[in-house]
Amino acid sequence: IKSQLEIENEQNYDFDVISLQQAVTQQQLFFTIIDVFFTITLDATIVICLFGLLSSSYSTIIERKKEIGIIRTLGLKGKEITKLFTIESLIIMLSSGTVGVIVGWTTGLLLTTSMNLMSDLPNILTFPLSDMIAIFTISIIFILIGLKVLLKKSRKKKIVDIYRETM
Repeated sequence: IKSQLEIENEQNYDFDVISLQQAVTQQQLFFTIIDVFFTITLDATIVICLFGLLSSSYSTIIERKKEIGIIRTLGLKGKEITKLFTIESLIIMLSSGTVGVIVGWTTGLLLTTSMNLMSDLPNILTFPLSDMIAIFTISIIFILIGLKVLLKKSRKKKIVDIYRETM
């Protein structure tokens, strides 16, 4: 219909025929592209942060070899040491992640509110709960696997060898 109207009235009138459905479809495509871009950016940021956490955990393991030796001398097994370091890393990740979510959501809320006040648009509060759950789940799995690999060497070493490395 649109093309037929344009052909019939091309030289008679000075107007444009606009299809609302086409405009809405284009906007939805645009928002989908932006959403995919930000999701990829978020995923890349999370992976970089997880590598930072694992490298920090690895340096902590190296610095605390003497402590690992003492704990092993007191009777803790390798799996229990892995649990100890895993719980420590999970607490760090979950607490910093929660603070990051709160700060990020509050910042986004303030920016959105100020932009909506200037443009007279309604304020619609949304919280990306599914994204947050997915990110925390991926982070927990990444930490569990990463620390198991990092502590594999320390669990298998003899207590005497651990003490020799720290002196």
